[in-house]
Amino acid sequence: MKAWLFDAVAWWLTTLGGAARYRDTATVVTPTLDDFPVDPELEGEELAEDYFAFVLEHAQLRDEWAFEPEAEFTPNVADALRGMPHAMTEAPTRSGDEDWLPAGDPLPIPYDPSALERPALLVATFARGIAHYLAQSDPELPTGEAHRERLVDLGAVVLGFGIFLANTAFEFQQTSSGGMTGWGYDHRGALGQVEVAYALAIVATLLDFPDREVRAHLGPNPKAFYAAARKDLDRHRGTDLAVLRAAPSSGHGPYR
Repeated sequence: MKAWLFDAVAWWLTTLGGAARYRDTATVVTPTLDDFPVDPELEGEELAEDYFAFVLEHAQLRDEWAFEPEAEFTPNVADALRGMPHAMTEAPTRSGDEDWLPAGDPLPIPYDPSALERPALLVATFARGIAHYLAQSDPELPTGEAHRERLVDLGAVVLGFGIFLANTAFEFQQTSSGGMTGWGYDHRGALGQVEVAYALAIVATLLDFPDREVRAHLGPNPKAFYAAARKDLDRHRGTDLAVLRAAPSSGHGPYR
Protein backbone atom coordinates (compact mmCIF):
# COMPACT_ATOMS: atom_id res chain seq x y z
CA MET A 1 0.00 0.00 0.00
CA LYS A 2 2.88 2.41 0.71
CA ALA A 3 4.18 1.99 -2.82
CA TRP A 4 0.74 2.87 -4.17
CA LEU A 5 0.57 5.93 -1.93
CA PHE A 6 3.87 7.29 -3.23
CA ASP A 7 2.90 6.62 -6.85
CA ALA A 8 -0.50 8.24 -6.39
CA VAL A 9 0.89 11.27 -4.55
CA ALA A 10 3.34 11.74 -7.44
CA TRP A 11 0.40 11.66 -9.86
CA TRP A 12 -1.47 14.27 -7.86
CA LEU A 13 1.58 16.52 -7.69
CA THR A 14 2.05 16.42 -11.46
CA THR A 15 -1.69 16.96 -11.98
CA LEU A 16 -1.67 19.97 -9.65
CA GLY A 17 1.15 21.67 -11.51
CA GLY A 18 4.30 19.98 -10.24
CA ALA A 19 6.10 19.76 -6.92
CA ALA A 20 7.62 23.24 -7.11
CA ARG A 21 4.24 24.91 -7.55
CA TYR A 22 2.77 22.68 -4.86
CA ARG A 23 5.39 23.72 -2.29
CA ASP A 24 4.78 27.38 -3.10
CA THR A 25 0.99 27.31 -2.82
CA ALA A 26 -0.20 24.38 -0.70
CA THR A 27 -0.50 24.02 3.06
CA VAL A 28 -1.90 21.68 5.69
CA VAL A 29 -5.28 23.13 6.63
CA THR A 30 -6.20 23.07 10.31
CA PRO A 31 -9.61 23.10 12.06
CA THR A 32 -9.04 26.57 13.50
CA LEU A 33 -10.62 29.99 13.20
CA ASP A 34 -7.50 31.15 11.39
CA ASP A 35 -8.22 28.72 8.55
CA PHE A 36 -12.03 28.81 8.81
CA PRO A 37 -13.17 32.22 10.06
CA VAL A 38 -16.80 31.42 9.31
CA ASP A 39 -19.55 33.88 10.16
CA PRO A 40 -21.09 32.69 13.47
CA GLU A 41 -24.41 34.27 12.54
CA LEU A 42 -24.95 32.01 9.53
CA GLU A 43 -27.09 28.87 9.54
CA GLY A 44 -28.13 26.11 7.16
CA GLU A 45 -27.15 26.44 3.51
CA GLU A 46 -25.50 29.83 4.07
CA LEU A 47 -23.22 28.33 6.70
CA ALA A 48 -22.36 25.42 4.39
CA GLU A 49 -21.55 27.88 1.60
CA ASP A 50 -19.27 29.85 3.94
CA TYR A 51 -17.34 26.70 4.87
CA PHE A 52 -17.19 25.71 1.22
CA ALA A 53 -15.77 29.09 0.21
CA PHE A 54 -12.85 28.59 2.60
CA VAL A 55 -12.32 25.03 1.34
CA LEU A 56 -12.03 26.40 -2.21
CA GLU A 57 -9.65 29.10 -1.05
CA HIS A 58 -7.33 26.64 0.69
CA ALA A 59 -7.47 24.35 -2.35
CA GLN A 60 -6.49 27.30 -4.60
CA LEU A 61 -9.68 26.79 -6.62
CA ARG A 62 -11.85 29.80 -5.79
CA ASP A 63 -11.84 31.14 -9.35
CA GLU A 64 -10.82 28.18 -11.51
CA TRP A 65 -13.80 25.85 -11.10
CA ALA A 66 -17.57 26.28 -10.77
CA PHE A 67 -18.64 24.10 -7.84
CA GLU A 68 -21.88 24.20 -5.88
CA PRO A 69 -22.55 22.58 -2.49
CA GLU A 70 -25.84 20.72 -2.60
CA ALA A 71 -27.74 19.73 0.54
CA GLU A 72 -28.79 16.10 0.30
CA PHE A 73 -30.27 14.60 3.44
CA THR A 74 -29.27 11.02 4.22
CA PRO A 75 -31.81 9.48 6.60
CA ASN A 76 -30.68 7.68 9.72
CA VAL A 77 -31.02 3.96 9.02
CA ALA A 78 -32.37 3.15 12.48
CA ASP A 79 -35.09 5.80 12.09
CA ALA A 80 -35.95 4.50 8.64
CA LEU A 81 -36.31 0.93 9.93
CA ARG A 82 -38.56 1.88 12.81
CA GLY A 83 -42.10 0.64 12.06
CA MET A 84 -41.17 -0.90 8.70
CA PRO A 85 -42.14 -4.55 8.06
CA HIS A 86 -39.17 -5.28 5.79
CA ALA A 87 -35.39 -5.03 6.03
CA MET A 88 -33.41 -2.06 4.75
CA THR A 89 -29.69 -2.41 5.03
CA GLU A 90 -28.36 0.98 3.96
CA ALA A 91 -29.41 4.53 3.34
CA PRO A 92 -30.02 5.65 -0.24
CA THR A 93 -27.16 7.32 -2.10
CA ARG A 94 -26.91 9.23 -5.37
CA SER A 95 -25.66 7.38 -8.41
CA GLY A 96 -22.39 9.31 -8.73
CA ASP A 97 -22.75 9.52 -12.51
CA GLU A 98 -22.12 13.12 -13.62
CA ASP A 99 -22.90 12.53 -17.31
CA TRP A 100 -26.39 13.95 -16.82
CA LEU A 101 -25.08 17.42 -15.88
CA PRO A 102 -25.97 20.10 -18.44
CA ALA A 103 -22.91 21.70 -20.01
CA GLY A 104 -21.86 24.85 -18.19
CA ASP A 105 -23.80 24.12 -15.00
CA PRO A 106 -21.96 24.22 -11.64
CA LEU A 107 -20.57 20.87 -10.48
CA PRO A 108 -22.66 19.72 -7.50
CA ILE A 109 -20.97 18.53 -4.31
CA PRO A 110 -23.59 16.85 -2.12
CA TYR A 111 -23.43 17.02 1.67
CA ASP A 112 -25.65 15.90 4.50
CA PRO A 113 -27.04 18.99 6.29
CA SER A 114 -26.57 17.20 9.63
CA ALA A 115 -22.82 17.58 9.06
CA LEU A 116 -23.21 21.29 9.80
CA GLU A 117 -23.07 20.27 13.45
CA ARG A 118 -19.71 18.56 12.78
CA PRO A 119 -17.52 20.94 10.78
CA ALA A 120 -14.65 18.44 10.42
CA LEU A 121 -16.96 16.01 8.63
CA LEU A 122 -18.41 18.79 6.48
CA VAL A 123 -14.96 19.96 5.37
CA ALA A 124 -13.85 16.37 4.66
CA THR A 125 -16.98 15.87 2.54
CA PHE A 126 -16.32 19.02 0.52
CA ALA A 127 -12.64 18.14 0.05
CA ARG A 128 -13.52 14.68 -1.26
CA GLY A 129 -16.08 16.21 -3.61
CA ILE A 130 -13.54 18.60 -5.09
CA ALA A 131 -10.93 15.84 -5.44
CA HIS A 132 -13.52 13.69 -7.21
CA TYR A 133 -13.86 16.22 -10.02
CA LEU A 134 -10.15 17.02 -10.19
CA ALA A 135 -9.46 13.33 -10.70
CA GLN A 136 -11.56 13.51 -13.87
CA SER A 137 -9.38 16.27 -15.33
CA ASP A 138 -6.48 13.99 -16.22
CA PRO A 139 -7.18 11.20 -18.74
CA GLU A 140 -4.53 8.87 -17.26
CA LEU A 141 -5.40 7.57 -13.81
CA PRO A 142 -2.60 5.75 -11.97
CA THR A 143 -3.12 2.09 -11.01
CA GLY A 144 -6.36 1.86 -12.93
CA GLU A 145 -10.04 2.62 -12.52
CA ALA A 146 -10.41 0.20 -9.60
CA HIS A 147 -8.49 2.59 -7.35
CA ARG A 148 -10.39 5.76 -8.29
CA GLU A 149 -12.05 6.21 -4.88
CA ARG A 150 -8.74 5.74 -3.09
CA LEU A 151 -7.26 8.32 -5.43
CA VAL A 152 -10.07 10.73 -4.54
CA ASP A 153 -9.42 10.35 -0.80
CA LEU A 154 -5.72 10.85 -1.38
CA GLY A 155 -6.39 13.92 -3.49
CA ALA A 156 -8.30 15.50 -0.60
CA VAL A 157 -5.24 14.94 1.60
CA VAL A 158 -2.85 16.38 -1.00
CA LEU A 159 -5.10 19.43 -1.33
CA GLY A 160 -4.42 20.05 2.36
CA PHE A 161 -7.34 18.46 4.21
CA GLY A 162 -5.65 15.38 5.66
CA ILE A 163 -6.35 16.31 9.28
CA PHE A 164 -10.08 16.40 8.56
CA LEU A 165 -10.06 13.08 6.70
CA ALA A 166 -7.92 11.37 9.34
CA ASN A 167 -10.22 12.45 12.16
CA THR A 168 -13.42 11.36 10.41
CA ALA A 169 -12.34 8.25 8.48
CA PHE A 170 -13.31 5.94 11.33
CA GLU A 171 -15.51 6.86 14.29
CA PHE A 172 -17.27 4.98 17.06
CA GLN A 173 -20.78 6.12 17.89
CA GLN A 174 -23.10 5.45 20.80
CA THR A 175 -26.73 4.86 19.85
CA SER A 176 -29.80 4.58 22.04
CA SER A 177 -33.42 3.63 21.45
CA GLY A 178 -35.85 3.51 24.33
CA GLY A 179 -34.07 1.82 27.21
CA MET A 180 -31.42 0.18 25.06
CA THR A 181 -27.92 1.52 24.34
CA GLY A 182 -25.48 0.21 21.78
CA TRP A 183 -22.29 1.06 19.94
CA GLY A 184 -21.57 1.28 16.26
CA TYR A 185 -19.03 2.80 13.95
CA ASP A 186 -18.77 4.75 10.73
CA HIS A 187 -16.08 4.14 8.15
CA ARG A 188 -15.91 6.93 5.58
CA GLY A 189 -13.97 6.96 2.35
CA ALA A 190 -11.92 4.32 0.58
CA LEU A 191 -8.73 4.83 2.61
CA GLY A 192 -8.48 3.87 6.26
CA GLN A 193 -7.08 6.01 9.06
CA VAL A 194 -3.63 4.43 8.77
CA GLU A 195 -3.36 5.24 5.05
CA VAL A 196 -4.76 8.75 5.46
CA ALA A 197 -2.36 9.47 8.32
CA TYR A 198 0.56 8.20 6.23
CA ALA A 199 -0.47 10.39 3.30
CA LEU A 200 -0.82 13.34 5.68
CA ALA A 201 2.71 12.69 6.90
CA ILE A 202 3.99 12.72 3.30
CA VAL A 203 2.27 16.05 2.64
CA ALA A 204 3.52 17.63 5.88
CA THR A 205 7.06 16.46 5.07
CA LEU A 206 6.97 17.85 1.53
CA LEU A 207 5.68 21.20 2.80
CA ASP A 208 7.95 21.34 5.89
CA PHE A 209 4.80 21.84 7.91
CA PRO A 210 5.48 21.69 11.68
CA ASP A 211 4.73 18.30 13.22
CA ARG A 212 3.41 19.85 16.40
CA GLU A 213 0.78 21.76 14.41
CA VAL A 214 -0.47 18.54 12.80
CA ARG A 215 -0.46 16.47 15.99
CA ALA A 216 -2.28 19.18 17.94
CA HIS A 217 -5.39 18.65 15.82
CA LEU A 218 -5.44 14.86 15.44
CA GLY A 219 -7.44 12.42 17.51
CA PRO A 220 -5.57 9.74 19.54
CA ASN A 221 -5.55 6.99 16.88
CA PRO A 222 -4.66 9.10 13.83
CA LYS A 223 -2.04 10.91 15.94
CA ALA A 224 -0.34 7.59 16.71
CA PHE A 225 -0.55 6.51 13.06
CA TYR A 226 0.87 9.87 11.96
CA ALA A 227 3.81 9.61 14.38
CA ALA A 228 4.64 6.12 13.08
CA ALA A 229 4.45 7.38 9.50
CA ARG A 230 6.82 10.28 10.17
CA LYS A 231 9.35 7.87 11.66
CA ASP A 232 9.12 5.62 8.62
CA LEU A 233 9.54 8.57 6.25
CA ASP A 234 12.54 9.92 8.14
CA ARG A 235 14.30 6.56 8.41
CA HIS A 236 13.44 4.68 5.24
CA ARG A 237 11.81 6.84 2.55
CA GLY A 238 14.42 9.41 1.58
CA THR A 239 14.58 8.20 -2.03
CA ASP A 240 10.79 8.13 -2.39
CA LEU A 241 10.50 11.66 -1.02
CA ALA A 242 13.21 12.88 -3.39
CA VAL A 243 11.17 11.55 -6.32
CA LEU A 244 8.11 13.44 -5.08
CA ARG A 245 10.08 16.66 -4.62
CA ALA A 246 11.10 16.47 -8.29
CA ALA A 247 7.61 15.75 -9.67
CA PRO A 248 7.02 17.79 -12.87
CA SER A 249 3.79 19.33 -14.11
CA SER A 250 1.66 17.14 -16.34
CA GLY A 251 0.57 20.12 -18.44
CA HIS A 252 -3.00 18.91 -18.72
CA GLY A 253 -4.39 18.95 -15.17
CA PRO A 254 -6.49 21.65 -13.48
CA TYR A 255 -3.38 23.80 -13.12
CA ARG A 256 -1.04 24.48 -16.01
